Amino acid sequence: MNKRIISLTAMLLCFLSISLTSCDGEDEGGNYVSPNYVAATWELTDIGYLVATPTSTTRIYTPVDANQCESQTFNFTEDLAFSRNYYQQVDDVCAPKAITGTYGLEQGNIVVTYVPDGATESTTITYDIITLTDVALEIAYTDAVTHELVFLKFTKLVPIID
Repeated sequence: MNKRIISLTAMLLCFLSISLTSCDGEDEGGNYVSPNYVAATWELTDIGYLVATPTSTTRIYTPVDANQCESQTFNFTEDLAFSRNYYQQVDDVCAPKAITGTYGLEQGNIVVTYVPDGATESTTITYDIITLTDVALEIAYTDAVTHELVFLKFTKLVPIID
């Protein structure tokens, strides 16, 4: 019986010494870098709004005409820079416009910070990520003027390699 207790104690000490030495603080986390799947150039394909009926609320999407003033792209880079290229109607002409700034990824959201034209203070807008795949991005935000929830669908622009 004594030998059995001594054997079990020795095995327990062996197990504890192995498990304690393998739990080194350097093992946690490692060098893994989480990929940034948002980093790409995205072309707007659809704009959506919520339509409420007495029994339900539905998202209704309108396709964007790439040849009109609705055309726009969002560009998110690996170094967290952001740009939005779009067109604005000025005297019956679609004039190109651009916004540049930075972005961050926070709890399923894209948080963009930029300085609007003519302003001195930065503005922050939060886009809720609804769908993010290899080729599609759908986001939602609250319009600052209308206070309506707006949905934007994008497709990834793939660079052409010659």
